Amino acid sequence: MRLRRRTRPAPSIPVVSMADIAFLLIIFFMLTTTFIKDSGLDIRLPGARSADELPPAREVYVSIGRSGTILVDTQPVALEQLSSVLQQKLKATTDKTVTVRADRQVEYGLVVTVIDIAKSLGARINLAVEKLPPEAEPIAVTDARPAEVGSQ
Repeated sequence: MRLRRRTRPAPSIPVVSMADIAFLLIIFFMLTTTFIKDSGLDIRLPGARSADELPPAREVYVSIGRSGTILVDTQPVALEQLSSVLQQKLKATTDKTVTVRADRQVEYGLVVTVIDIAKSLGARINLAVEKLPPEAEPIAVTDARPAEVGSQ
């Protein structure tokens, strides 16, 4: 009596399930990635027709709220501490760019002070604005009027 040898199938790696796992990992990272840094402040940016989109980069965001609250990325900072906090943030990044996001009703002098501090640290400055369509009228600021100088 002769016994037959059973032929075993060659071992193989299931490629279909590896593709499923790779697809699930891609979806997971897409859903958990932060696309836009939102500071948590209610900021209404001024509008400009000539605004350009900038390529995404690792930059430092300074947000100035309507009440004068300053955030560096998402961290609240007093104006007196802004220089040291920005210096630490700029050391940690290769792109020495600071994007200033100021509400349209923030005092102009505060925005200039923030820009001056960032420039003194060697940073390039971007000003964030809301892109207006070409046919739109510029957004008027109704609450802010310049003080009259030299009234008689």
